[in-house]
Amino acid sequence: PELAQRFTVRDRVSGQVKQVLVDDNNAVRKGDLLVELDPEPFQVQVAIARATVTAATADLVAAQASVRGMEGLTRSLRYSLQRAIEDVDDKVATLKLRAATLESKKASMTKAQADYNRNKPLVANGTVTQQDMDAYTEASLVAQDQVQEPHQAVDELRGAPGLPPPPGNSNALT
Repeated sequence: PELAQRFTVRDRVSGQVKQVLVDDNNAVRKGDLLVELDPEPFQVQVAIARATVTAATADLVAAQASVRGMEGLTRSLRYSLQRAIEDVDDKVATLKLRAATLESKKASMTKAQADYNRNKPLVANGTVTQQDMDAYTEASLVAQDQVQEPHQAVDELRGAPGLPPPPGNSNALT
Protein backbone atom coordinates (compact mmCIF):
# COMPACT_ATOMS: atom_id res chain seq x y z
CA PRO A 1 0.00 0.00 0.00
CA GLU A 2 1.08 3.46 -0.77
CA LEU A 3 1.62 5.94 1.95
CA ALA A 4 -0.64 8.92 1.71
CA GLN A 5 1.10 12.24 1.81
CA ARG A 6 -0.55 15.49 2.62
CA PHE A 7 0.14 18.58 0.50
CA THR A 8 -1.12 22.08 0.58
CA VAL A 9 -2.52 23.14 -2.76
CA ARG A 10 -1.85 26.65 -3.95
CA ASP A 11 -3.20 28.35 -7.01
CA ARG A 12 -1.00 29.69 -9.81
CA VAL A 13 -3.72 32.07 -11.02
CA SER A 14 -6.42 33.80 -9.13
CA GLY A 15 -10.00 33.46 -10.18
CA GLN A 16 -13.42 32.43 -9.08
CA VAL A 17 -13.91 28.69 -8.62
CA LYS A 18 -16.76 27.38 -10.70
CA GLN A 19 -16.66 23.80 -9.46
CA VAL A 20 -14.62 21.75 -6.97
CA LEU A 21 -14.00 18.29 -8.42
CA VAL A 22 -12.64 16.53 -5.27
CA ASP A 23 -13.69 16.35 -1.64
CA ASP A 24 -11.44 17.12 1.32
CA ASN A 25 -9.03 14.36 2.19
CA ASN A 26 -9.66 12.51 -1.09
CA ALA A 27 -6.72 10.74 -2.63
CA VAL A 28 -5.59 12.30 -5.88
CA ARG A 29 -2.87 11.55 -8.37
CA LYS A 30 -0.53 13.83 -10.21
CA GLY A 31 -2.37 15.48 -13.10
CA ASP A 32 -5.88 15.04 -11.62
CA LEU A 33 -8.16 18.01 -12.08
CA LEU A 34 -9.02 19.44 -8.65
CA VAL A 35 -11.05 22.56 -9.42
CA GLU A 36 -12.53 24.28 -12.43
CA LEU A 37 -12.23 28.06 -12.57
CA ASP A 38 -14.91 30.30 -14.08
CA PRO A 39 -13.54 31.13 -17.57
CA GLU A 40 -15.68 34.27 -18.09
CA PRO A 41 -13.32 36.84 -16.45
CA PHE A 42 -10.42 35.43 -18.48
CA GLN A 43 -12.46 35.47 -21.68
CA VAL A 44 -13.40 39.11 -21.01
CA GLN A 45 -9.72 39.99 -20.53
CA VAL A 46 -8.83 38.20 -23.78
CA ALA A 47 -11.66 40.02 -25.60
CA ILE A 48 -10.44 43.37 -24.22
CA ALA A 49 -6.86 42.57 -25.28
CA ARG A 50 -8.02 41.54 -28.77
CA ALA A 51 -10.10 44.72 -29.09
CA THR A 52 -7.07 46.74 -28.05
CA VAL A 53 -4.92 44.98 -30.67
CA THR A 54 -7.62 45.53 -33.31
CA ALA A 55 -7.86 49.24 -32.43
CA ALA A 56 -4.07 49.58 -32.48
CA THR A 57 -3.93 47.84 -35.87
CA ALA A 58 -6.61 50.19 -37.23
CA ASP A 59 -4.67 53.18 -35.85
CA LEU A 60 -1.52 51.86 -37.53
CA VAL A 61 -3.29 51.48 -40.89
CA ALA A 62 -4.73 55.00 -40.56
CA ALA A 63 -1.31 56.40 -39.63
CA GLN A 64 0.33 54.64 -42.59
CA ALA A 65 -2.35 56.03 -44.93
CA SER A 66 -1.81 59.49 -43.47
CA VAL A 67 1.94 59.20 -44.01
CA ARG A 68 1.41 58.15 -47.63
CA GLY A 69 -0.91 61.14 -48.10
CA MET A 70 1.65 63.48 -46.56
CA GLU A 71 4.39 62.02 -48.75
CA GLY A 72 2.24 62.67 -51.83
CA LEU A 73 1.48 66.20 -50.68
CA THR A 74 5.16 66.81 -50.00
CA ARG A 75 6.11 65.58 -53.48
CA SER A 76 3.43 67.81 -54.98
CA LEU A 77 4.58 70.85 -53.00
CA ARG A 78 8.21 70.16 -53.89
CA TYR A 79 7.28 69.99 -57.58
CA SER A 80 5.30 73.24 -57.26
CA LEU A 81 8.26 74.90 -55.55
CA GLN A 82 10.66 73.72 -58.26
CA ARG A 83 8.26 75.00 -60.93
CA ALA A 84 7.97 78.35 -59.14
CA ILE A 85 11.76 78.63 -58.91
CA GLU A 86 12.06 77.91 -62.63
CA ASP A 87 9.40 80.54 -63.37
CA VAL A 88 11.24 83.10 -61.26
CA ASP A 89 14.54 82.23 -62.99
CA ASP A 90 12.84 82.68 -66.37
CA LYS A 91 11.39 86.03 -65.33
CA VAL A 92 14.76 87.20 -63.99
CA ALA A 93 16.44 86.23 -67.28
CA THR A 94 13.73 88.03 -69.25
CA LEU A 95 14.03 91.05 -66.97
CA LYS A 96 17.80 91.16 -67.53
CA LEU A 97 17.26 90.95 -71.29
CA ARG A 98 14.69 93.76 -71.23
CA ALA A 99 16.96 95.86 -69.00
CA ALA A 100 19.83 95.37 -71.47
CA THR A 101 17.52 96.37 -74.34
CA LEU A 102 16.49 99.44 -72.37
CA GLU A 103 20.14 100.41 -71.82
CA SER A 104 20.82 99.97 -75.52
CA LYS A 105 17.86 102.19 -76.44
CA LYS A 106 18.99 104.80 -73.89
CA ALA A 107 22.45 104.81 -75.45
CA SER A 108 20.89 105.31 -78.90
CA MET A 109 18.75 108.14 -77.51
CA THR A 110 21.78 109.79 -75.90
CA LYS A 111 23.65 109.66 -79.21
CA ALA A 112 20.66 111.01 -81.17
CA GLN A 113 20.22 113.83 -78.63
CA ALA A 114 23.95 114.65 -78.81
CA ASP A 115 23.79 114.74 -82.64
CA TYR A 116 20.78 117.07 -82.42
CA ASN A 117 22.43 119.35 -79.84
CA ARG A 118 25.73 119.46 -81.76
CA ASN A 119 24.11 120.30 -85.13
CA LYS A 120 21.34 122.71 -84.06
CA PRO A 121 23.66 125.75 -83.77
CA LEU A 122 25.18 124.90 -87.15
CA VAL A 123 21.85 125.44 -88.98
CA ALA A 124 22.02 129.22 -88.38
CA ASN A 125 25.30 129.65 -90.26
CA GLY A 126 24.35 127.18 -93.02
CA THR A 127 26.89 124.46 -92.19
CA VAL A 128 23.98 122.03 -91.63
CA THR A 129 20.93 122.15 -93.88
CA GLN A 130 17.43 122.35 -92.46
CA GLN A 131 16.71 118.99 -94.06
CA ASP A 132 19.63 117.42 -92.15
CA MET A 133 18.47 119.14 -88.96
CA ASP A 134 14.97 117.73 -89.47
CA ALA A 135 16.54 114.26 -89.74
CA TYR A 136 18.44 114.84 -86.45
CA THR A 137 15.25 116.05 -84.77
CA GLU A 138 13.31 113.03 -86.04
CA ALA A 139 16.07 110.63 -84.95
CA SER A 140 16.08 112.19 -81.48
CA LEU A 141 12.29 111.91 -81.14
CA VAL A 142 12.25 108.32 -82.44
CA ALA A 143 15.02 107.37 -80.01
CA GLN A 144 13.04 108.88 -77.12
CA ASP A 145 9.95 106.91 -78.16
CA GLN A 146 11.97 103.71 -78.48
CA VAL A 147 13.10 104.04 -74.86
CA GLN A 148 9.50 104.01 -73.61
CA GLU A 149 8.59 100.47 -74.75
CA PRO A 150 11.48 98.59 -73.05
CA HIS A 151 11.07 100.87 -70.03
CA GLN A 152 7.44 99.77 -69.69
CA ALA A 153 8.39 96.11 -70.30
CA VAL A 154 10.93 96.26 -67.45
CA ASP A 155 8.38 97.86 -65.13
CA GLU A 156 5.75 95.23 -66.03
CA LEU A 157 8.17 92.34 -65.38
CA ARG A 158 9.24 93.86 -62.08
CA GLY A 159 5.61 94.18 -61.03
CA ALA A 160 4.69 90.56 -61.91
CA PRO A 161 6.57 88.91 -59.00
CA GLY A 162 5.71 91.84 -56.73
CA LEU A 163 9.07 93.60 -56.84
CA PRO A 164 8.87 97.25 -55.85
CA PRO A 165 9.93 99.82 -58.41
CA PRO A 166 13.58 100.67 -57.97
CA PRO A 167 14.28 104.09 -56.48
CA GLY A 168 15.24 106.57 -59.17
CA ASN A 169 16.45 103.99 -61.73
CA SER A 170 13.68 101.89 -63.26
CA ASN A 171 15.98 99.48 -65.08
CA ALA A 172 17.86 98.35 -61.96
CA LEU A 173 17.29 94.68 -61.26
CA THR A 174 17.82 94.81 -57.50
